[in-house]
Amino acid sequence: MLERAKFNPRPRRKIFRATSKKCCKIGVRTAKKKLSCTVDLAVRNNNFVITRLKTTGSNAELKRYGQNLAKKINSCRTAGFGKVFEKCCKYREDFRKSLQMCKVTHRKRTDKRKCRRDVKRRHLSYL
Repeated sequence: MLERAKFNPRPRRKIFRATSKKCCKIGVRTAKKKLSCTVDLAVRNNNFVITRLKTTGSNAELKRYGQNLAKKINSCRTAGFGKVFEKCCKYREDFRKSLQMCKVTHRKRTDKRKCRRDVKRRHLSYL
């Protein structure tokens, strides 16, 4: 006897519930994308988030990603985790800038490697 294929509905999207850990992860992601670490700027003008994103893909996908990121940042702020978001974002941004300075200041490969190790060792305790 033939079996009928079961209809599996689309799984519902999870609603973002702001916690300290999630807001920290959003802050790290924001810093990796080289966006502003200020909560108020992202909340006031989510177009700023959208226009600063440099990813490939259609304009609609990019806009949706920026809007979702701005909503998550806003929910972190309203839940009282805005400072956590900013702290994690600043630490990650500082880490990225320190690694960039290793490239700029050292010419030899061994010196660059040593600089990167020192930066990672110093910033590992933060993240």
